[in-house]
Amino acid sequence: MLAQPNDKVLFEDPGYFFGQQLLKRVAPNLHYVPVDRQGVDVDYLQRYHGDARFAIVTPTHQSPLAVTLSLPRKHQLLAWAQHNNSWIIEDDYDGEFHYTRKVIPALKSWMCMIG
Repeated sequence: MLAQPNDKVLFEDPGYFFGQQLLKRVAPNLHYVPVDRQGVDVDYLQRYHGDARFAIVTPTHQSPLAVTLSLPRKHQLLAWAQHNNSWIIEDDYDGEFHYTRKVIPALKSWMCMIG
């Protein structure tokens, strides 16, 4: 709804399979960003896709690797989005289901903390 047909859309690699299949059909300018132990690789995103309009991420419990986006990368991702006037679409599909630790807040709440 927010995207224009030629907007560059970024998705995690590996990422949620069914989400990837849907995006392949609706986002003609879809690109992938690798994920490692700290979550989505924001350095890679900035180096190769800094002009993207959208980044779709699962920072709390990445699917399928189950990693959590590190705090430095959260700050880096938010700074990239703010600087480029880009959108971050956060998929927090199971963020409220934690029994052994506190729930990790959404990326939006980190913007308030970093200013």
